[in-house]
Amino acid sequence: MGSAWLNFATPFDGMATLANGSFVQGQLADENSAICRALLTDLSPELQRITVPSLVLWGRHDHGIPVVMGEEALSLLGATAGQKSMVVLENAGHDCPSDDPQGFSMAVMDFLTRTLAP
Repeated sequence: MGSAWLNFATPFDGMATLANGSFVQGQLADENSAICRALLTDLSPELQRITVPSLVLWGRHDHGIPVVMGEEALSLLGATAGQKSMVVLENAGHDCPSDDPQGFSMAVMDFLTRTLAP
């Protein structure tokens, strides 16, 4: 049983050749470079241009991007104080919808109810 699974799960021999090809390597290098440039671009000055009602959702246990950065983003939004809010999900890390689906859904529904109410 184990060997059949191993044969099924083992990629075909040509995969290594394909992955090591100069075209693929060049594409990956270009894409990684673009991703790095995008991640290093400071977009905080652009946040003032967001003037629509806005919800900032953050996970308390996000160790990569701390809550204080969400608070800073909230303060930079161009929406008026009554049109922007922040919810920190106590049971979530970086991936709020997966970490705390119920808390995430409730926060979004509450925001939409308040925002869309006549």
